[in-house]
Amino acid sequence: MNVLARKIVAEFLGTFAIVFLSAGAVCTETLIGSSGGRIGIALVTACAWSGVLAITHRITGAFANPAITIMQWAFGMLDHRRAIGYLIAQAAASLAAGLAVRVLLFANEPALNASRLGTPHLNLNAFGADAVFRDTVLLGIGIEAILTFFLVLAIYACHYDPRFHEKFTQNVTRLSYLWLGLLVFASNMVGHSYTGAALNPARWFGTVVWEFTVAGLAEMRPFSDHAVYWIGPTVGAVLAGIVYQYAILPEQNEKQKV
Repeated sequence: MNVLARKIVAEFLGTFAIVFLSAGAVCTETLIGSSGGRIGIALVTACAWSGVLAITHRITGAFANPAITIMQWAFGMLDHRRAIGYLIAQAAASLAAGLAVRVLLFANEPALNASRLGTPHLNLNAFGADAVFRDTVLLGIGIEAILTFFLVLAIYACHYDPRFHEKFTQNVTRLSYLWLGLLVFASNMVGHSYTGAALNPARWFGTVVWEFTVAGLAEMRPFSDHAVYWIGPTVGAVLAGIVYQYAILPEQNEKQKV
């Protein structure tokens, strides 16, 4: 197996873990109605991100997130072959993770319908709407873009800015994945009640496809709010890249590769 293939396998496994654990947390909360609630879901999601990135990022240089991969590709941090390979791996992994969640709940139709397989969707009640309209979609895109924007700013600071490694001890820099996980936790606490705080197109795509295999969910038009989860994270990631690359990152490091 060549080097690129190994990187793609690692990216597949990392994306699978993030989607499966994050969606699984939502489904578990629906099944048992634990007292953890939103805090428990946010904590599981944050731990999944931190753990997966600590294991896979040193191998792949990516973040198990198509929006961030597109940002890296746009700024020359990934070459074409790696970027395309990662995007395919992320899509395939998210679908496999969604299928795993679907299989786990195959005999529990009420849980499938109540949790929507753990898929992030617009919470219409939070927006005071009774259906998915253009205004609610735009608001959802804005929320996902803002949350992803700050996540990618943190990624730039921890991984691409040489000043982070120069000014802090090794113990601090080694914990960079923990800092990212804390930001994911905060983002989920703020955004979960509005959009599910996906911050990642794969997080939505992996499970929404399997909603069409559940009678009650298929009738709810699972793709009706799809733009929120494609456009929001991608726009947020690219905007953060522009801001950090050209306004914050030292000039001599602007062309740095992963």
